[in-house]
Amino acid sequence: MRKCHVCQADNEDDAPKCVACGARLRKRERPGNGLPDSPFATTADPVNRPAVVAYYLAVWGLVPLLGLVFGPLAVLVGAFALLRGGKHPGFVGQGAAWAAIVLGAAEAVTQWVGVWLMWVGWNA
Repeated sequence: MRKCHVCQADNEDDAPKCVACGARLRKRERPGNGLPDSPFATTADPVNRPAVVAYYLAVWGLVPLLGLVFGPLAVLVGAFALLRGGKHPGFVGQGAAWAAIVLGAAEAVTQWVGVWLMWVGWNA
C-alpha cells in the first residue's frame, strides 16, 4: 500500500492516482543496492562522497588524454578524502580513496611520460 502525499489516504501499489483526492501518486523510490558507501551506490554518505568522487575521477582517467587531468585530480581528491575521513568515525571510503590515489598516480605518470616521449620523438 502507498500513502498519498496530499491526503495520506491508502492506495494500491499500482494505482496511478489517489482514490480519495485524485492526486497523482509519486513514483515509488527504488530500494538501494544495499551498499550505501560503495562506489556503486546511487547515493553516498556526505563523509564518504569525496572518496567516491575520487574513485570516479580515477576510472574516467583511464580514457586516453583524460588521464592527463583526471589522474592528478583523482590523487588530490583521494588524499583530501583520506584526510577528511580520518576525522570521522563512520568513514568507510578508505578503499575507494586509496584506489583513486594509486590508479590516478599511475594514470598521470604513464600518460604524461607518453606525452613527453611523443614530444621528444617529434623534436629529434
